[in-house]
Amino acid sequence: MATTKNVSDVTITSSIATNSIPPTPFIPGSSNLFPKWPSQLDADSWDEWQFQAMSADGSIAIAVVFFRHTINAPAGFRVGMNASWASSNNDKEEDAVWYGPVILPRSIITSDAANTTGVWRTEDNSESISFEISADLSRAVVSLDVPGKVTGTLTFKSHSLDLPQTEAETKASVFWWLRPIAMAGVDANLTFFPQRKGTIENGMGAYEIGGRELKLRSDKGSFGSFDRAWAVAPPHKALSHNWYIWGKTGRYFISIVWMMGRPVAEGVLHGSARLYCDGELVCKTEEAVAASEGGGQTFSVEYLEGGGLTGSFPPKNVGHRVIFEGGEKKWEFEFRHERLWYEMPIGPPRPGRTGVSGFLVSVSGSGLVGSAESVQGTGMVGGGIMP
Repeated sequence: MATTKNVSDVTITSSIATNSIPPTPFIPGSSNLFPKWPSQLDADSWDEWQFQAMSADGSIAIAVVFFRHTINAPAGFRVGMNASWASSNNDKEEDAVWYGPVILPRSIITSDAANTTGVWRTEDNSESISFEISADLSRAVVSLDVPGKVTGTLTFKSHSLDLPQTEAETKASVFWWLRPIAMAGVDANLTFFPQRKGTIENGMGAYEIGGRELKLRSDKGSFGSFDRAWAVAPPHKALSHNWYIWGKTGRYFISIVWMMGRPVAEGVLHGSARLYCDGELVCKTEEAVAASEGGGQTFSVEYLEGGGLTGSFPPKNVGHRVIFEGGEKKWEFEFRHERLWYEMPIGPPRPGRTGVSGFLVSVSGSGLVGSAESVQGTGMVGGGIMP
């Protein structure tokens, strides 16, 4: 019996439509891994496959995000890569950061009964970055082969799946956001090669100069996840505030996308949030509310102010306070900036310019409000105010 295989093969030079094209429909109970614009990309469309992982103590972090959008046209499709290493107490070196998008002109995604495989590559295949996700979502492998920049693999072994049964469980403003591999153990063996220092002015963040290996071991508690998203408009056109908030603390695992729509004066909040406790989903909501409102199955996010580490762009906060509410229960956590990860301006130089910043964070809180619980952990946040 022949195996059905679906292939989406697009290039930045020949696959951008001149007319508006809607995404293919959401598939209930599915990871929706196959591209939502499989043959022709809408000029404003945004397809995304996002992998992130950290060591148990937060000293090492890595994110690899595959994009299909036109923002980097005509050069190619973007694969964003961020890595961070904290200096040890006995290490004379400073905290190290590697932030460097790789732009590749061709993206090929193949799906069959066994796997979904995505390859971003040059035409001669001399450089490639790829993922392979098993059909049962038990395993995902990210492979990086960009000589002189980064080589190696990340392997995700799933601990928990999250497959929405309705489209309402995925929709946040112009975005659809899914967490097919909500929690995973992660093994990584990567080599990042020397890169020149960048500056905020040219959008490069700060590079690790000397090159470095990045290793993670699931048997030592390294954890991660895989998110799948798509949108009918890029964030800077549809949103005023946009943050990704993610971490593990004590018994809890937290994953949030929080957005504020336009116009800013109306302050309409959007988002998608998941809270897991001991591996079980305890709060699941697309209902983002103001911190003062609460009630029902909701979540709220507010900026932490005061002393601490801030980015170069507004809102100059030092972290986020997150509150989940589900029925009669409430959970509270603080994500506080510990290390700057990346920064990138949006738009041309001007007074009051905005941009996006990423941080490695400490995650703490009372957990379940009213209990004697106190938790500590680690995570990452990224986002900012759109122009």
